[in-house]
Amino acid sequence: MSLPLQQNEESSVLPESESKTNNVIKNVLYTILICLSFYSAWWIFTHGQQWVDFWRYRFYSPPAEVVAIADKVEMTDEARYIFYVSDPAVETADDFNSHCSGLEGEQTAVLGCYRLQKIFLYDVTDPRLYGIKEVTAAHEMLHAVYERLPLDEKLQVNKLIQEELPKIQDEHVKELAELYGKDGLDVLWNEMHSVLGSEFRSLSPELEQHYAKYFKDRSKVVTLSESYQSVFKASKARLSDYDRQLNDIKVAIDADYAEIDSRINTINAESSRLNNLRATDPEAYNLAVPSYNALVQGYNALVVETRGLIDRYNALVEARNSEAATQNSLYNSLNSHYEPIQ
Repeated sequence: MSLPLQQNEESSVLPESESKTNNVIKNVLYTILICLSFYSAWWIFTHGQQWVDFWRYRFYSPPAEVVAIADKVEMTDEARYIFYVSDPAVETADDFNSHCSGLEGEQTAVLGCYRLQKIFLYDVTDPRLYGIKEVTAAHEMLHAVYERLPLDEKLQVNKLIQEELPKIQDEHVKELAELYGKDGLDVLWNEMHSVLGSEFRSLSPELEQHYAKYFKDRSKVVTLSESYQSVFKASKARLSDYDRQLNDIKVAIDADYAEIDSRINTINAESSRLNNLRATDPEAYNLAVPSYNALVQGYNALVVETRGLIDRYNALVEARNSEAATQNSLYNSLNSHYEPIQ
């Protein structure tokens, strides 16, 4: 039985022109894909923060206390937006310490922090320090602003701050600039951007124009800052005055003690002389008695005066200690690690 012959299949061959067209299409598609990848990476790099902020804001509902803080310092819509997307939280000591302890670059008492794009505020409740929470919120909001500045604008702001600092005569600002400068220029410009914007009244027109994007009336937040800072300044001034008075009185008391010792020696010597005169020359004794009595009266008057100075000194010590306790209580109200003795 014969088998049918098996024919070999031949593969189809595309025309050369059609093959080249397919290769061109593939190359174009590959190029487009590469371009899209680069564009996506560029867009995420340049607009990713905006996209993140958009979705944070969309699902954020600010608590009444947070709204009140933004109202108090008169944040603009742009500032309020950045403040809200930073999910600000007003916290008591334990929660605040867990979020804000051990921050790099912090050189002063920590009342707030901006960490992982979130704002945390220590809940200072001392009525004598009214406004400190709001000023701290403005300070931290400006950190969030600074982080989001485009590079060219950030460099321009840094330049403006660098030009402004030498003009400032305020010792508080000078001390802060020196402290933050030790941690590098990046920390210095970032921190001074917040300090100047929330605490310092007179700035260059260019900086005022920059901050006007974030405060409807920046003088309001500066006034709050000056208000609570004046409490500390007044207390320090009172302590300084007490110390000056105590030093002056102590100098006077020491001088009186030296004079008292000298007069005692004079009186003792005159008493011995009078005792001899009374036995040997009664007439001379009688003539010397009035001057001796005058010495004793002067001595007694000096003792009374010195006792008055001592009483005044002790009263001032008590007042100074009371003022020191008041100042300590102010500082302790800012110390989230402070634990009063029970």
